[in-house]
Amino acid sequence: MAKIDSVQQVLKNLAKVLSALGVLVAAISAVMGPVRHYLASLTDAQTVDAFSDRAPPGDHKLISLSDGSTVDLNTDSHMSAVISASERSIRLESGEALFQVASDRNRPFTVKMGHVQIRVLGTRFDVYGGETSPYTGERCTRIVVLEGAIQITRDDTSAQSIINLTAGEEIEIPDDRSKVAQLRYLTESAAGRLTAWQHGEIEFEDRPLKEVLAEYARYQPLVFSGKDPEILNQRFTGVFHTNDLGPLLKTLEATCIQTTYKDGGQQIVLSRFPGKSSGDRCR
Repeated sequence: MAKIDSVQQVLKNLAKVLSALGVLVAAISAVMGPVRHYLASLTDAQTVDAFSDRAPPGDHKLISLSDGSTVDLNTDSHMSAVISASERSIRLESGEALFQVASDRNRPFTVKMGHVQIRVLGTRFDVYGGETSPYTGERCTRIVVLEGAIQITRDDTSAQSIINLTAGEEIEIPDDRSKVAQLRYLTESAAGRLTAWQHGEIEFEDRPLKEVLAEYARYQPLVFSGKDPEILNQRFTGVFHTNDLGPLLKTLEATCIQTTYKDGGQQIVLSRFPGKSSGDRCR
């Protein structure tokens, strides 16, 4: 009987120890749950996706961001980005980009270009820096809102230091900070022409040839020249491929403008066919 009592006592003591261990484990689990959550939140907050990227000359490059947004860089354009739990920040260093921004009300999406900053929550818009305006002749940053709305902040103290834009609006902000920004309303077809580069095309409607050639020069390593100013001011409408100069040259020939290659094909000299003048048709 003494041995049985001894064994029972040992079992009782063991049960007490196991019970105490169970309480201790439960207490540790209760503490470690919030600790693990806190540590995980620190890890998430410190996760930063920082990088830079560039589109090759003559082509565009679609970039997917970790927040679900996309950036489509146009020819020879350069950007840098910082995406974290607290910010979504893009700097468009040069060129043009089309942004499709995933909605996140807790993390506004900002784009910086020169002295212009754009703030959005979720929208689609195009930014082109360093363009020469076809309306004013001034170098500017052109912004077109295709969906949603954005807020633009100019890095100055002008009356237009904060500008709100909605879908269908285009604004040109001059590089010269003393100049006034120009706001326009776009038709759907006009907006489509401005973003045709996504499909490898450039579109023009009643634009002077000098603007057509300047746009082509963004995609082709070519220099156009000529002594007849009337040729450069001749107006054209059409859709052309950014990587195929042939259709454009045929269009020029049809309007009695001949092309001559120089410098190993890198320079194209434009001249009028003998005996022809502006408005004549040669085909």
